[in-house]
Amino acid sequence: MQEFKASALLGLLEKVLSVDPVLAVNTLAVFLYVAKNKECAAADIVRDLKLAQPAVARHLQRLGRGSPGASKAVGQGLDLISYVDDAKDARRRLYSLNQRGLELLAHLGIAL
Repeated sequence: MQEFKASALLGLLEKVLSVDPVLAVNTLAVFLYVAKNKECAAADIVRDLKLAQPAVARHLQRLGRGSPGASKAVGQGLDLISYVDDAKDARRRLYSLNQRGLELLAHLGIAL
């Protein structure tokens, strides 16, 4: 197992915080989950990260375009992810990184 040094982690976090200085750790976890899993549904994130469904919905809104009216809970979105409706189930959305999200991954030095 490769050791990850504290200075490397701090450098990574500084890059993330340059995009959003108040980004929550769970929002970052959802971003990385979407990056790793390409097209995934909110239910997958809830199950695998063991987060509450309403919290995952807020994180996805924050990572996307935000919520209508830029609510206080979500604010303006970061526009890092996009979604499409699932062709097999109209009630589901499938989330993936958009170009801006892919550029952030590259900026962070993270390979998929």
